[in-house]
Amino acid sequence: MDPSALSVAARELRDYLAPKLGLTLDQMSIGHPSAAAREQETNSSNPRDLLNLFFYRVEYDGYPADGAAEDPFYVRAYCLLTAFCLNDTENNGLSAGEKDLRLIGGAMHWLHGQPFVHVRGADETEVAVLQVVMSPLSVDDINHIWATQGELPYRLSVCYELALMPVPIAEPTARQPRVGALGLQVGPATALDPGMKLGFRVPPVRVATADPGWVPAIRFVDADGIPCYTLAFPTALAPTQVDVVGAGVPGASVDLVWEQWNSASGWQPLVATQSLSLHTDRLDPDTPIGVPATSVALPDRAKGQLQLTAQRMWQRPDGATVALRSNPLLISLYEEPTP
Repeated sequence: MDPSALSVAARELRDYLAPKLGLTLDQMSIGHPSAAAREQETNSSNPRDLLNLFFYRVEYDGYPADGAAEDPFYVRAYCLLTAFCLNDTENNGLSAGEKDLRLIGGAMHWLHGQPFVHVRGADETEVAVLQVVMSPLSVDDINHIWATQGELPYRLSVCYELALMPVPIAEPTARQPRVGALGLQVGPATALDPGMKLGFRVPPVRVATADPGWVPAIRFVDADGIPCYTLAFPTALAPTQVDVVGAGVPGASVDLVWEQWNSASGWQPLVATQSLSLHTDRLDPDTPIGVPATSVALPDRAKGQLQLTAQRMWQRPDGATVALRSNPLLISLYEEPTP
C-alpha cells in the first residue's frame, strides 16, 4: 500500500519528537491508545515508557483557491498524544503520573518551538509543510474519545491539529506569484500616487543550534543595511547580486537554492550554485549584525519572482537523509510602465 500524506505526517511527527524526548522509535507508537496500553502490559520482559500518537479525526478542507480538479485536495488531521509511563524503580523513584507530566510537557515544549511538519513524496521532494497547532479538548471531547477505548482509564493527553495535508501526495502544484509587499492608498480612483508601501517586519531569530536538526535562517540586507524578507526592482535596474546574511551553527555552510516564477511556467526550481557560510546563531534587526553579508548572484533578471532559501542535508536518527530549508526570501522583478 502506498503511503499517504496522513501516514507520512504521522511518521514525521514521531521521528521529530522521539530524539527530543529521549525515546526510541519503538517507544513512539501510532494507533489506538488501548493498543499501546496492551503492548505495554504484555511486554513484561522489557517494560518501557511509551508516547502514543492517535489520529482520531480527519476533516476535508477542499481545494486551494487557485487549484484545479486534477490537483490534490487538502485535509486537517487531529492527533491525540498520550503518555503511558511506568513507575521508576531507579534512584529518583518518579511515579508514573509525574513521568506522564514530564513526557507530555516535553512534547508540548518541542512542538511550540517547531510548530511544523514537513511532508515529502517518494523521492524526498518536499510537497507540503504542515502547521502543528494545539487543539484544546473539552471534557465532553475527552469523554467521547476515551469511551471508544474499552475499559482503558483516561491517561494524560494533549491534542494537536496538523494542516493542511495534500491528498494524495503529489509534486507541488504551480501557484500564483507570492505577496512581496502590502500597500495603502486613500484618494480618488484617478489618483496616480502609488500609495504607501507597508513592509513586513523582520523579527529577531535565534537558531537552536544544540538541536541536531537545526534549521538555518536567512535575511536579505538592503541598501541601507537593514535586514528584510523581500526586495523589489524594475527589470531595467535589477542588480546582478544581492546581499544575504544567515544564522545557524557558526562555521557551518548551507546551500542557497533558487526558485523562479513566471506566468508561463509557474514556480520552477533552479540549480543551487552558491553556498553561504554561517558566522552567528542569531539575527536581530535592532542590533548590528556584526558579521559581513555575502553577495549572492541573481540567477535571472527577467520579469517575474525569485525565491531564495538556504538548505542543509541532515541524517535523522532513523537513517533517512532529509533537506532542512530556511525561511524563504522573495525578489519581485517588474517592468515599469512606458510614459
